[in-house]
Amino acid sequence: MANNEIDNYTFNILKKQLQKLKLNNQGLYSCIDNVNMQLSSIVKHWNEPEYLNAIFITVTEDGSFYEPEADNFIKNMVALGVRNSLIEIAASKDCKQFGLAQPISDDDIIKITVTAIEYFKTVDLNELQKEIELDYDYYYEISRKYKCAFEALWKLANNLNEDNELEFKVKTNEKIILEELNVNKEDVEIQKDIQNGISKEISGILNTLLKQIYNKETDVFYVDSFKRLSRNYDKNMRILEFIITNDAWFITNNFLIAKEYVSKRPTLMKAGRGNDLNKEALSSLEEVSKKYKNNLRDLGMELKKRIFYY
Repeated sequence: MANNEIDNYTFNILKKQLQKLKLNNQGLYSCIDNVNMQLSSIVKHWNEPEYLNAIFITVTEDGSFYEPEADNFIKNMVALGVRNSLIEIAASKDCKQFGLAQPISDDDIIKITVTAIEYFKTVDLNELQKEIELDYDYYYEISRKYKCAFEALWKLANNLNEDNELEFKVKTNEKIILEELNVNKEDVEIQKDIQNGISKEISGILNTLLKQIYNKETDVFYVDSFKRLSRNYDKNMRILEFIITNDAWFITNNFLIAKEYVSKRPTLMKAGRGNDLNKEALSSLEEVSKKYKNNLRDLGMELKKRIFYY
């Protein structure tokens, strides 16, 4: 029996959608429980817009463009709490874990996100926030764990000047260790390796690129958007923390995030979809930062020549 609107959505609406897609019981209830936990963690802080702005940075390049029309807070909540969930396994090469012979389609995913937006835009989330009781506050606890990364996201989301950039002093500068980076292991060839988007794993190409940052062979990490890196919030935050505390830049088509500097493109550009990147954004990458526009113009020209992108 549903205790609140999140329970009603996950157990009476999402469950039926996933059942129609023929997920087995393991997949069905894993997805339902995961989405319920993530949405609850978001709504628990619905009266804290600056906090939500910060965590939504990781999905706004995608979620802001979702249909149907709704407040961006609703769309980004659905992107983070529903789309970036274990449902991703059902949409990936690992779909057999959930009893599927083939991944669910992009159209199936869109139906899920559209339904979620239509549902939650009618819910009084300010009132619902008062009802939420959590055993574990997923996004909050992860954000606390990666202090430099979260401080940078907070500044990026809430404190930019009129030029859409900000320099600041960090409160802490403890480098994290990525145990997956075996610095004595030979680099893998830079070619596409396919993982499901929710995996915690740091392997293959990603491992190689991060090792280059660790070894000071490069000071720039470019990815089309956060979703291209991962749909796993913990993984995104962990990698962001590693990159910026190792004095490198984390760059997407819309954001530049460094240890003591953040900036954004004045008008958000949509993330690439599937295997297609938004290469138009590379032609105007200098718009992401006024201070470093020349660096980004050169980087954009270099990236357009590449065959491979992470």
